[in-house]
Amino acid sequence: MKQSSWMTAGVLGAALLALLGYSVWHNTDLGSGPIAKCEQDSGKCEKNLGAILNFSEPIVVNKALMLTLTLPESMAQGDFWQGRLEGRDMYMGITPVTLKAAERSNQYQGQLRIPICTTEQMAWRLILESSDGSKSILMYEFMMSQP
Repeated sequence: MKQSSWMTAGVLGAALLALLGYSVWHNTDLGSGPIAKCEQDSGKCEKNLGAILNFSEPIVVNKALMLTLTLPESMAQGDFWQGRLEGRDMYMGITPVTLKAAERSNQYQGQLRIPICTTEQMAWRLILESSDGSKSILMYEFMMSQP
């Protein structure tokens, strides 16, 4: 094997190790908070630390879905919750979402479009973080069956 081939293999190996290391760090950095489940057919999610997250309709891919987050009064502070949707078991990029304060003081709303995946089943994780500096994190997971 030529020296340039060895260098290419070394660079690719280092990049792969860096990506794997980042993935492990990123997934363990979230802490050990509870993860609530959401139902694809109804768009309803389990309560998580007293918070209720609902999709406006059944969870489908490639369609703008309205999210409503209703918080207990003790958590309802700040103007928005910043979030990201990511594949739980497979890297699918990161889809950002922002939930802004609604008319009710303890509700936040925003839109999310779920990317299309080529696998028959896809596990997604939605992570929401408060903007008030409290470092409150809410995590939700759901399975998608592709059309």
